[in-house]
Amino acid sequence: MPPHKFSITMNTQRKKTIYKEIHLDNKLTQGEALAKQQIHNADHILDQTGLDIVTCGSCGCVNIVDVAKEVQECYSCGYTDDTSSFPSIFFNGMTISREVTLEEEFLTWYLGGSDQEQYDTISSIGRRVVEQLQESGSAVLNVADLMNESLDVYLEERKR
Repeated sequence: MPPHKFSITMNTQRKKTIYKEIHLDNKLTQGEALAKQQIHNADHILDQTGLDIVTCGSCGCVNIVDVAKEVQECYSCGYTDDTSSFPSIFFNGMTISREVTLEEEFLTWYLGGSDQEQYDTISSIGRRVVEQLQESGSAVLNVADLMNESLDVYLEERKR
């Protein structure tokens, strides 16, 4: 019996950037939880040392500044101004961004939901793959096909 072949295809050319404000009281995904931990770490550094991790208001270079000083100076470009011109990198309410493909965004939705919905979705995919393997010895799961099959529901739920 020849070995079975299974592949998943996904177009990674269509991308968009998503943004999310991080607040310490939000329910967060894993990547957002890491950002939340950075906020906690930066707050701890500030509380323990009086030093803050900031960006220069002129060149954008990262600096570590003593917040007790009224005037800050960028080590890279020499720009000097008060602390308000050197914003903190990590703070409650900060916005993070990441680039995602439309397919990644769809799969997050498609494979999400309650435990029962996730089980049903994975079972359905599994049955589809097994059927293809039995018929031809190979199976292809194309994300674009999944999107086409579920596009109306996906778009409707995104409006909410």
